[in-house]
Amino acid sequence: MTKALKKVRVSFLEWVDPIYCGGHWIPQMLEWAGAEDPNSRDGTDSVRIPWEQVQGHRPEVILVSPCGFKTSKALEQAVLLRSKPGWSALPAVKNGKPDGFKLYAIRPSSAFAKLGLTNGDTLQSINGFELTSADKALEVYTKLREATSLEVEITRRGKPVTLKYSIK
Repeated sequence: MTKALKKVRVSFLEWVDPIYCGGHWIPQMLEWAGAEDPNSRDGTDSVRIPWEQVQGHRPEVILVSPCGFKTSKALEQAVLLRSKPGWSALPAVKNGKPDGFKLYAIRPSSAFAKLGLTNGDTLQSINGFELTSADKALEVYTKLREATSLEVEITRRGKPVTLKYSIK
């Protein structure tokens, strides 16, 4: 028997100022990934929504994907969210910053599962480098490409867990 996984509450934002929800195929893609965003509109255009509607969903993950922007410009847009009222109270945020990288849709036979990672884990740091943004994650990846060991700090069911790996 297959156990149903709890869907991850996501806010997919196609624009930040003003805020536009996801549209067209976004809800289906989120569904495939094990997530839900009641603000995204299936099969139709994205529309402007109030910030209070994002807050009301209490997202665990916020995806900022402005149409036509490269990663650097999308990150500039994402930073604008920090000035929104109630930003720090969202589950996706801790101490005013995004709370690591939440993992979901991990398949039992995947490399992630073999490394001991499970759905719902949140990556916090690798070898002491905090993962507080996509830029930081790329920076960490660059610094650790030649590493012979990894110490991965995660949060699992609200508790800190350290995973240690040797790379051969």
